[in-house]
Amino acid sequence: MAWGWLVNLLVSAAISWLLKPDEPDFPEQTDDGTLVNKASSLAQIPVIYGKRKVGGTRVFVETSGTDNQYLYIALVLCEGEVNSIGNVWINDVLSTDSKFSGLVTINKHTGADNQAFDSTLANAPSWDSDYKLSGVAYLGIRLKWDREVFGSIPNFHAEVEGRKCYDPRASGGNGATIYTTNPVICLLDYLTNTRYGKGLPTSAFETDVFSGQSGSSSWHDAADLCDETVTPYTGSGSIAKFSCNAVINTDTTLMNNVKVLLSGMRGLMPYTQGKYRLVIEDELDGSAVFNFTEEHIVDGIAITGEKKSDRYNRVITTFTNPDNNWQQDQIVYPEAGSSTYTTYLSDDNNFKLESTVNLKTVTNVYQAYNIARTILRKSRENLRCSFQATTEALQCAVGDIVTVTHSTPAWTAKPFRIMDMALQSDGEVTLSMIEHQDAVYSWSETSQAPVIADTGLPNPFSVVAPTSLSVASGENYQVTNDDGSTQPRMLISWTDSTDNFVDHYIIQYGISSTWDGEIKTDGSPIYVAGVTSGSTYNIRVKAVNSMGISSTWLTGTHTIANLVGGGAGGITTFSQTSAPTADLETGDLWFDTDDDNKLYRYNGSAWTSVQDGSIPDGDLAWYDEVTEDDINLTNDEIADISADLGAITAGSLNINNLFTVSSAGVALIKSASSGSRIEINNNKILIYDGSVLRVVLGDLTP
Repeated sequence: MAWGWLVNLLVSAAISWLLKPDEPDFPEQTDDGTLVNKASSLAQIPVIYGKRKVGGTRVFVETSGTDNQYLYIALVLCEGEVNSIGNVWINDVLSTDSKFSGLVTINKHTGADNQAFDSTLANAPSWDSDYKLSGVAYLGIRLKWDREVFGSIPNFHAEVEGRKCYDPRASGGNGATIYTTNPVICLLDYLTNTRYGKGLPTSAFETDVFSGQSGSSSWHDAADLCDETVTPYTGSGSIAKFSCNAVINTDTTLMNNVKVLLSGMRGLMPYTQGKYRLVIEDELDGSAVFNFTEEHIVDGIAITGEKKSDRYNRVITTFTNPDNNWQQDQIVYPEAGSSTYTTYLSDDNNFKLESTVNLKTVTNVYQAYNIARTILRKSRENLRCSFQATTEALQCAVGDIVTVTHSTPAWTAKPFRIMDMALQSDGEVTLSMIEHQDAVYSWSETSQAPVIADTGLPNPFSVVAPTSLSVASGENYQVTNDDGSTQPRMLISWTDSTDNFVDHYIIQYGISSTWDGEIKTDGSPIYVAGVTSGSTYNIRVKAVNSMGISSTWLTGTHTIANLVGGGAGGITTFSQTSAPTADLETGDLWFDTDDDNKLYRYNGSAWTSVQDGSIPDGDLAWYDEVTEDDINLTNDEIADISADLGAITAGSLNINNLFTVSSAGVALIKSASSGSRIEINNNKILIYDGSVLRVVLGDLTP
């Protein structure tokens, strides 16, 4: 027979959501690789359906400006056109954070085919106005170098509302290209797109799939079912029964990607008589398509029970969780220790039968929970049967729910779902079916998912700032010198940063807009001297980690309190712009910093000038005391000096009546012409201008 090879003609077969995709060839193609930043001009460009947070591929990097202070980056995110590009993170910190002020420019391009070139990248030496990256969603970035903010090329992540897809049901059934998370519409886009998908023509699908007439095809029915709303937990709002929020790698096989898109909606995609249909495994809506009886079944029936390898008492589903910073998460059904788990485990003779399923299109914990529940319950209601039937079976299609009535297994209208059909050369039809139970697919409300605490490794490029700046000055903080004079100080304290990698702190302070001083310290508190009483200082503190990255500044202001008293028998020295008024004692000195440090003495009731002009900075210095051990002269040497300079007797000295030291210890230095002199006695120093006393230092008691 010329056509003898046509023993079995496949009438219909289906791609199933429970058929696991092939393992990817490269680790970066796994779902958690979507957050990776990489540099390449050849890497695949993914497709985003729904909403996801993703990294990107640097396809252009160049520097410009003095010392290469500007860095330009073109970061490709995905195929366009997407609905929007939302928040952008730089090293896990929002790009709008104040630390990036003046340092970062980011332009967002959604990937329209006619999008304009990037005006910021146009400033890069090699970027041409013809470089528009048409049809590609990307970020045009310029960074200004700041060693405290950028230790190297930073990582970027963006929140993307993905592809706009043609939905034949939109716009009142007229069809429109819109942003959608409906998994059926996303699958249609992937199958028909000629750039990154299969590029199937409309003729490859059932009639009216693209007509927009609701209920006119299995695709419309499936899309409507996905949009049905359900309640995740008691008291919550509603969500869609199925959603698609996926990153599809375009260098993975088309069949794998179709399985991924089907997995999040429990989909079957039968290919029947040259046309693609779509069926979502769900509760029976209406009545069975056909009721097979022994009258339709030829040569008996084959029944296969559940296999241990396909039976589970615990299912773990992994999914991307936006509430966990878009990281991989898991949901387990049933929970360990629950009565449900105990019952299943007992039924299986205490053998743990677990399966892990990666739901790459699911980002909702409640959808992931219900899919896990369905997989487990389906695995335990997994009876299969096959038989040859009369040509009346051609009324059915793969994915249809039918019933079987047969005396041998004592079945009466037992429901099954058709998984395969093959037409034999004699006109009979071979059918393979799997048991159907409505209870397997019912939506189950669960308890509210717990709020996930923020976790993750510390970010070395984000340093937690210190808090609670406090500054104090006044009597309890001023310094009293050995001579009884006092100097103002301020005590700066703060609450240390909670960052475990802080290495040190930087304190800056100054009057007005200038920073007069900077101090590096290990921690709080710290005293700062050299300040002026009555002056208001700006103060700021920042934390610096071991990589040299700084926190934001903690800022404040403080007015230095006036000095108080100089201690017993001493004086207080003031340096400020206005005359001190509080806690004054006779003999206190005031340097008027507003009048070239002019010196005044407090006489008990008023400030009186004690010097003309000023004492310029650096003109006064302190020297170590010279002791008698430092002057080692013999009697003969003293006699020689006495003969030349004047009388030197025990305990006294007289050099031409210009420099004398009396036996009482009073020293006098005089000018030969003007009569000005310096007198040093036991407790003070007197400076005379002629006969006028100008300066008194030490005990000023009259």
